[in-house]
Amino acid sequence: MDPTGIMSPLMQFGFAGLSASLLGVLIWLVKSFISAMKCHNDALVKVTRETTNEIAKNTAAIAASFDRVHDVHDKQLATLQATHQELLQRPCLLDKK
Repeated sequence: MDPTGIMSPLMQFGFAGLSASLLGVLIWLVKSFISAMKCHNDALVKVTRETTNEIAKNTAAIAASFDRVHDVHDKQLATLQATHQELLQRPCLLDKK
């Protein structure tokens, strides 16, 4: 067997040590992130509430705009239908020649 290969005890202990140190760094980062989130939690809640209020205002404005457009569309459709009926009731001028 080749003692310098990937299955040598030195390589295995090195990999285990590297894995343990990377796991420690990962745990440290998660703890740092959690503590940072606890510090900024109040600011995050405030920003979330303000954003929610703005989204609600925008949704109401879009709904009001849609209602106005729908009303205008209904009026234009009624006008077009009345014009269509009026044109159908008029005699054709080409038949008199």
